[in-house]
Amino acid sequence: MSRLENQIAKPALASFILSGDKPRIITEDDETAIVAWAMKMAYVLDFTTVSEAPPHYSSALRHQFAETLTPPEGATLWIANYMPDRNRRTHSSITNLRFTPRDHPAIKIKAQVSTFAVGKVAFQLLHTFTPEDAEPFDWRKATQDRPEKATLQMWPSTGEPMSWPPIEYFDDTALDAFGNRFGVAPIGKQAR
Repeated sequence: MSRLENQIAKPALASFILSGDKPRIITEDDETAIVAWAMKMAYVLDFTTVSEAPPHYSSALRHQFAETLTPPEGATLWIANYMPDRNRRTHSSITNLRFTPRDHPAIKIKAQVSTFAVGKVAFQLLHTFTPEDAEPFDWRKATQDRPEKATLQMWPSTGEPMSWPPIEYFDDTALDAFGNRFGVAPIGKQAR
């Protein structure tokens, strides 16, 4: 993991962390590095969070990631431009969720949302375990497409370069709301 930190992530992430509002194009190499680092952080946060429940990610998923540096199936990653109101330079939160589709009450979808910020960039990783006989979790319905103007979806990758920064940015209040967006999915939508 130190190779991931020093040789892959640090060259790509340093300028985002220090000057997140500086316009640039996110290349495929940048995207690969950002996705790998953010996924590693989600694994670390999951494993180090004090909880009675076992970690969300299994040992097999962690080992698979160490070999491939690719997020597991069911992962979606966003990044956002973060302009802290105070002198806060880091932020992290984890929310474990269970979803039940209204029209399929027997289906249980297990999910974890990891939200963290370093310097002037925020990350959010949603990972869902969906039963094989269920449709994949539709996060767009659950969040009513909020907050699309402030984020860029990094994973699954489109393979296309992206312009940075997004149209809007997060302050501290918006970042806290971003971390809770799946926990407050609207009643009557697919996830509740």
